[in-house]
Amino acid sequence: MPDRATESPEPTPAQQAAAIVLRSGLSDYAGLTVPRSHRFRLHNHDRILALAEAAGVPFAHMLEDVIASGLHAIEQALGPEHLDKIEYTRIRSMDSAMKGRKKASDILPT
Repeated sequence: MPDRATESPEPTPAQQAAAIVLRSGLSDYAGLTVPRSHRFRLHNHDRILALAEAAGVPFAHMLEDVIASGLHAIEQALGPEHLDKIEYTRIRSMDSAMKGRKKASDILPT
């Protein structure tokens, strides 16, 4: 059994995104996606596009990593009382999005 004291900590989202750009890391996602149109400031769009090209991944993939990194940084700066309220709102939104969707166990053959 590995010793927890000697295990390396999980990388932050920013470290994961940097590893993808440096092509020394991988990421994937399994879950629901939400289609959404968004306007970008040109300089932010171009920075994300350059990261995606350097990483050899689609723009949308790099955008998700950049968003995750930014959210992680913001959450680290907030206190627990703010995080509790945000988490409640996130869960409520997720529950609303999941209403009416079938569970994998409902559609997979047994």
